[in-house]
Amino acid sequence: MVQHIASAACSACDAGSFQGSQNQTACEVCSPGGFCLTGAVAPTLCAAGSYSDAYGNQHQLDCNPCPPSVQGRDDALATALWERSEALSAALG
Repeated sequence: MVQHIASAACSACDAGSFQGSQNQTACEVCSPGGFCLTGAVAPTLCAAGSYSDAYGNQHQLDCNPCPPSVQGRDDALATALWERSEALSAALG
């Protein structure tokens, strides 16, 4: 979904939209996966570990944290990793 917000003169786009080329008089709505600050020339991707599936995001705060993976929720795996890390640290002295 690409939506254009037209204006009669060149001006900075509002947050949530961007202008990808010079001398445009229309702004495009910011696409999913990122956000657009005021005056953006392209969407800024959501930070690592976050995502967005919405249009028109205005700030990183509009991006959602990614849920942990199955492995990230595995307490036994976390314990084994911790114990292995401790053993390696002890071996290094």
